[in-house]
Amino acid sequence: MKKIRIILLTALFAIISVSCSKDGDASLIGKWELSHVYSYNDENGKMEWMDASLLFGEYEFPALTFSSDGSGIASSEGERLDFIWEYDKSKKEILINFVSEESFVVMVVESLNSRELIVVYASGKMKFVKAD
Repeated sequence: MKKIRIILLTALFAIISVSCSKDGDASLIGKWELSHVYSYNDENGKMEWMDASLLFGEYEFPALTFSSDGSGIASSEGERLDFIWEYDKSKKEILINFVSEESFVVMVVESLNSRELIVVYASGKMKFVKAD
């Protein structure tokens, strides 16, 4: 359970810088599933996008769900953390307040369009895809 919370919190901390994209009005509303992590590849010694299944194996990948009423859910492996979120479009910042944890983070998105969300955090990047 502690490992799942760490994965969920890492995924949430990942959303740190919103930059304009071709469809700059793309919405965060909906469920986003982790697909790739920008990570060091031991085989070739380079930083590159790696399929999340290589890092998480058979585990359910972390997912973030943003609802239009300002509520949200971070989920993985059947566990969930509820949060309240706000998006400041002028600053391109997302403020997430964890309901049960009594803590919050400010996150920035590097890229956002109708199908893909790329987030940056202190040690790397994560790519989420919109769930159907």
